[in-house]
Amino acid sequence: MQAQVATNSRVTALADVLQRAFRDDPVMRWILPADIDYDRAALPLFSHILSKTTDSQSCFTDSEERGVSLWESPGHRLSLPSQLNTFLKLAWLLKGNISRASKIQAVMENYKPRRPFWHLTYLATDPDFQGQGIGRRLLSPITENLPASGVDKTPVYLECSNKDSISFYLSQGFNLIEEVKIPDGPTIWPMSYSYRSQNNVLKQ
Repeated sequence: MQAQVATNSRVTALADVLQRAFRDDPVMRWILPADIDYDRAALPLFSHILSKTTDSQSCFTDSEERGVSLWESPGHRLSLPSQLNTFLKLAWLLKGNISRASKIQAVMENYKPRRPFWHLTYLATDPDFQGQGIGRRLLSPITENLPASGVDKTPVYLECSNKDSISFYLSQGFNLIEEVKIPDGPTIWPMSYSYRSQNNVLKQ
């Protein structure tokens, strides 16, 4: 299986993968704790996020749509109209829970790299196909094309929302930055890519 750029025509199918993969995610379910709210909001929420990412050519899947990785490219910034549109969409979908999402965003802003970076915003595998190496291959369009040397390497950053996923990211060359406890909320593990580990990871 090779990763390929996802197009707008695949948004609905990939949003369904994300919805099912994140159903028991600690952070997502802290934001949307009630099943009725998750079932109402998750699919349109992920569809909106995906539509923005596919437009920028930084969303990847496989030919059978069994997984998806979403990236923000270095220097990524939404236009003001897009920011307003996204905020209004989130406010409508999350309703009274948007303050929780805003709290997480404010806290995690302190851990992001201070220069342009690749941001892995979501990585998901269909629950029926987990454990088959799909997630690893969906990282490859970015991690396998990073420079092998040089002082101006672009940082690669992610926020792991599930403790069970930490070992996977460590095996793929990421390092743990810190364990971050959101006040009255879940724990998040910001991680950065280790270029020293790149050659070992690519041999796996």
